[in-house]
Amino acid sequence: MLGDAWLWVAVEWSPPAYAEFYTRGGFDTPTTVALLVAALVKAALLWLILRAPAPGPLDRRAKALRRLLYLAVAYTLVLWYPIALLPDAVDTAFQLALWTTIDVFYLLVIRWRSRMLRAAAGA
Repeated sequence: MLGDAWLWVAVEWSPPAYAEFYTRGGFDTPTTVALLVAALVKAALLWLILRAPAPGPLDRRAKALRRLLYLAVAYTLVLWYPIALLPDAVDTAFQLALWTTIDVFYLLVIRWRSRMLRAAAGA
């Protein structure tokens, strides 16, 4: 299970809290391959984010993505507590809306050189 846990952390960037529920007996081969591809795509996204920005002003989409990422960090550090006091459906809807919007803006903002990487990130 240690190998599966490390693979899960590489993809989700968080500890496998419910890994026993999802992986009774470990990941099967297709799941392992899919997680490895997802880990590579997320590493590529992280590299694109951490690189120095292109010279010049940011466009509207890049500014919106940056603000959404700040909101995601604020949620992780502080906002999770007041939102946890609300019903679970509110938290789920907030997270779904936030991360769906962030994923869409990633695909729109980041200048992709590879169509295959863009397709993999979209999937």
